[in-house]
Amino acid sequence: MSFQYRIEIKGSGGEFCLGSISNDAGDYWVQQSKDGFLAHINDLTGGPDDLSDKGVALPQWHDINNFAHNYGIEDIDRILVLDEMNHSKVVADNAEPEWQALIKKHDLVLSDKFSEHTGYVLFSRSREKGNCIIDLSIEEPFDSRKLELREVDFWDHEIVVGFTYEGEELHFIETFGKSYDDNDCVLKAPDEKLWFE
Repeated sequence: MSFQYRIEIKGSGGEFCLGSISNDAGDYWVQQSKDGFLAHINDLTGGPDDLSDKGVALPQWHDINNFAHNYGIEDIDRILVLDEMNHSKVVADNAEPEWQALIKKHDLVLSDKFSEHTGYVLFSRSREKGNCIIDLSIEEPFDSRKLELREVDFWDHEIVVGFTYEGEELHFIETFGKSYDDNDCVLKAPDEKLWFE
């Protein structure tokens, strides 16, 4: 006999990228406004005509991703596990303190290329608020202790990029929500200073 469950994750998430840009480009853009920088990497405007000649023109934000490119959830409001064979009865709810203590988190490590990089690094994201759904078919009743969140930390932004159950990766079957008006970014300089926060 198999047991059918639906996991609903409510919160906000989206697309997240981490990549390097040249020092010349970084030195130029930290002297500009955040609005101008976002307009440029969103391809809303090419900027001044001589950007290409200066070597500081950049691709769109989602193409600056040589260190990481993930889709995930940044702020989880609620996780519900519903029994699909019993009228969608809630069998687990992360609002319950006892389940909070059971949820495991597995921290993912970014590549050595990222940790060894000493130049400018851009973290950018496009977010929406809504729900994600995962269908789960297992041979035994659901056990909260077997559910694990896979997280990656982008400069104190903890992003859940996946879930596993008994070590098996689970896949989102549906996401739906409302997009924010624009994306956001943080540019980290070689001296560790963060720009455009």
